[in-house]
Amino acid sequence: MRILFVGDIFGRPGRQALRDWLPRFRSERDVDFVIANAENSAGGKGLTAEIAAELFDMGVDVLTGGNHSFAQRQDLDIFDADERILRPANLPEGTPGRGLGIYSAGEARVAVLNLMGRAFMKPIDCPFQAAKRLASEALAATPILFVDMHAEATSEKVALAVYLDGRATAVIGTHTHVPSADARVTEKGTAAITDVGMTGPFGGVIGVRAEIVLEQLIVGMPVRHEVAKDDVRVCAILIDLDAATGRARSATPLCIPDFIRERNAPPMPELKVQVHLWRRDEAGRTLFAILQRTPAKGELWQPITGKVDPGESPEIAALREAREETGVEARPDDLSPCLWVHPWSRDGREFAEHVFALRCDSADLALSGEHQAHAWLDLDNALARLEFEGNRQGLLKARDWIAARKSSP
Repeated sequence: MRILFVGDIFGRPGRQALRDWLPRFRSERDVDFVIANAENSAGGKGLTAEIAAELFDMGVDVLTGGNHSFAQRQDLDIFDADERILRPANLPEGTPGRGLGIYSAGEARVAVLNLMGRAFMKPIDCPFQAAKRLASEALAATPILFVDMHAEATSEKVALAVYLDGRATAVIGTHTHVPSADARVTEKGTAAITDVGMTGPFGGVIGVRAEIVLEQLIVGMPVRHEVAKDDVRVCAILIDLDAATGRARSATPLCIPDFIRERNAPPMPELKVQVHLWRRDEAGRTLFAILQRTPAKGELWQPITGKVDPGESPEIAALREAREETGVEARPDDLSPCLWVHPWSRDGREFAEHVFALRCDSADLALSGEHQAHAWLDLDNALARLEFEGNRQGLLKARDWIAARKSSP
């Protein structure tokens, strides 16, 4: 089962980026359930009924919130009226809405718990006590529990992930709008990230126009925040899990850039992927799959290659190209990190090719119409067969990563 969590949606740019990206990603990656933090989705603060309907329409299943959830006071009734809209569960008694919901996702049920931290934020009830009480309630109904911990302090978010380790399927940090580099899955099967980041304009200061924030910080006078427009990205994390046990198997952070470009910006290189499929034979040798193109394509030998489609990350593109060209259905944790970015050009076009290694357990491949044959070869023979130097260098990077992986404790 796959569940996607989308980081804080900031204003109209964030909503438009998500609309452009989410439907296709959800379909292509077979995502079963989508959670998104929406506390900044209305002009940078709050959520309205109209915007909630817009987000549900584009494929979001549940909306979580935080300290700005109630900024749009004219629409506070949505928190009581729609069970798909959550606010932090540890807000005082009498606050509109709910902080825990249990939802259907095909044959599975997914519990979503929304909490808010106290460090450097307004004093509220203890998120750890609320987590203890509500996690037990949720786990009585389903083994799948996702927690949105909306907090300022990294220590508080990390601590909650430790506190719920082995109980929650995932503990996802939100609020700071800056993605952290610590996505992980513990031995007990809990996925966690300190902050998934923001879906919105990175060209300002955490979503707000930079000149306005600078005026406020330098002069100290109150200002009216306005949503920035540049460098719009989608930040999210994709969790693969066992629906029967609720244990996470992998956590893949995503930061999809460049939805809105400045008109006069220099052209960016086109993104491509180069994927070296590998396996071990009965003797323990490492073999690499080399594919031969059809006569119409010159019959040259190469690894899996292809372009990164709009709205994709290179990692997602690598898995998709492997599936399309060889029939290999790989999980994200079968894929290496990006091992090298190979810059090259042709006919006046610039390319940036992201190189990966991808483990395969079977020697049988289902080739697409682009290829007529394949061979599993050791390193020396594979190097001799490849025509392009960039492919050979990429293969050596893959070899080095596999060797380091094998020797690590």
